[in-house]
Amino acid sequence: MAIVKTTNSDYVIQTFDPTSNITLNSETVRVLGNLVVLGNTTTVSTTNTDIKDNVLRLNVGEVGAGISQGFAGIGVDRGSLGNVSLIFNEDVDKWQITTDGITFSNIQAFAGNTAGITALIDDPTPTLGGNLNTSVYSITSTNSYIKFDGNLQLAYNSTVPASISGTTVVYANTPQEGRTGIYIVNSVAPNDELVTKKRAFGYSLIL
Repeated sequence: MAIVKTTNSDYVIQTFDPTSNITLNSETVRVLGNLVVLGNTTTVSTTNTDIKDNVLRLNVGEVGAGISQGFAGIGVDRGSLGNVSLIFNEDVDKWQITTDGITFSNIQAFAGNTAGITALIDDPTPTLGGNLNTSVYSITSTNSYIKFDGNLQLAYNSTVPASISGTTVVYANTPQEGRTGIYIVNSVAPNDELVTKKRAFGYSLIL
């Protein structure tokens, strides 16, 4: 039978020595009301921790416009190695991750954030969810070529592109009878069209 202690006011258990501990030695400790911990450190030593909340809020009680401490997040203690963490950095207004505890990389968190993660080397088979816009950058390869396992589709471009030093620019225009519509532009070919086998045979007869 449970032993019930009833009081009509606050009930305080206090030790004479402020450094002494109060230990509850029980299989399960149930708190039927709210639990408020006023100490500076809360330590939970468990093998598995289950939390029913679907959102964990950090930095609760913030009174400033933003995170006064500069950042908030979740960290992992790696012992003798550098700690790692996932944080929101108020200074740059972005989520960041670190793999060494020193260098932090921005996470692409919203559309228009061009300073997010730029490397996909950890994904052996990256897949795009939309169009790839390289902006002012190029697609390069550490090999001597870039391989396309499928068809390469070129949209029609009625404007002749400018020649780029050291390269040959390939573009497509509206094709006509017997013509490919594929053009090249380089230092010696300002706008030459690649011809079909049929048209090349005709040229050979004329020449």
